[in-house]
Amino acid sequence: MATLFESFNTGDDNATGIDGANWEAQAFTPATAHTITSVKIKAYRANSPGTLTVSIRATDGSGLPTGADLVSGTLNVDAISAVSPGEWIEVSLGAGYNLSASTKYAIVMRIS
Repeated sequence: MATLFESFNTGDDNATGIDGANWEAQAFTPATAHTITSVKIKAYRANSPGTLTVSIRATDGSGLPTGADLVSGTLNVDAISAVSPGEWIEVSLGAGYNLSASTKYAIVMRIS
């Protein structure tokens, strides 16, 4: 079982759409250095969107994602619930990526 290093799950009462044209991201700053191997997201699907890619990226001076994926994982969204408000789903990031403490990163989500 993985060790939980960082979490933020309050205020999960809002929804936004992710599709081929609309990506979403959430910046975060680890308090301690650790290897990120998965991300949990609260999600539900509309229709049959296909594959969701969740990745970690560096951020620019404004806290916006920049550059290529540092690590990524995928999830078949067609297999998750279509009922709002959704469910918590874990997306594996394979071998993971070593995050540095006090460095801002972004969780980026997109549908292919």
